[in-house]
Amino acid sequence: MRALRGIKETTIMVQNISRWIVEGKKSGIDLSSLGQDKMGMHQTLAELGLPRPQVHIIKKEILDSKTSKTIDSIFEESDFFCRLIPKDKSKIRPYRLRLKSKKDFINFVSKYELDNYIIQLVERDDVTHTGAIIVQKEIYEKKSDITGRCIAELVKGDGPNLFHGYKTPVHAELDFTRAIKYSREGAFADDLSRQLIYQALKHIGGPKNPFPGYYEFSVWNKEKIVFRNYQPPESPWAKI
Repeated sequence: MRALRGIKETTIMVQNISRWIVEGKKSGIDLSSLGQDKMGMHQTLAELGLPRPQVHIIKKEILDSKTSKTIDSIFEESDFFCRLIPKDKSKIRPYRLRLKSKKDFINFVSKYELDNYIIQLVERDDVTHTGAIIVQKEIYEKKSDITGRCIAELVKGDGPNLFHGYKTPVHAELDFTRAIKYSREGAFADDLSRQLIYQALKHIGGPKNPFPGYYEFSVWNKEKIVFRNYQPPESPWAKI
């Protein structure tokens, strides 16, 4: 996680891995292995039985119609994170962290040629914390009954605070005893941070035997944990 921080962009809307992949290609660096299936990952979260936000796929035809009751009803349910998934995987994936109304939504998507994108709305509430967990698949120091090294990080606030290094996270690791140890180099691990990290670990098997892979999660209103991303243990994300 730390290795990917410090890459700054002028516009937060496009500050994601798709921009890094495109910019890397311009510089002769192939980062395509870091690409993620933003359509499939929510299905995987469901298959893993993890708590997750609602996801809506919005067809362009709905926006073009004179009446868009579907959009009205969706925004009556919640606020949303909006992601435009390009059909051409070499293109940047624009997003907005929070849209509160149909008007916000239309103002955002109308800036793009929507025939080239899949529109994804992901439910969100007031995000008070953002976290990530990496569990390596390799056996921990050749101990056959313990899964690999596990690292968890947590910050206050939304995703960019963690994934773009705007804030120093609480940093925790599980050693071969499966005890959670907090780094003194990270942010101060207060009681709430410790509780949230423990609860997130419980969802993926608990500290004793967490399931390998890469996870991102949000905390709504300081208490509800929802997972927003999963990448398998064979992926580069689970080996960062």
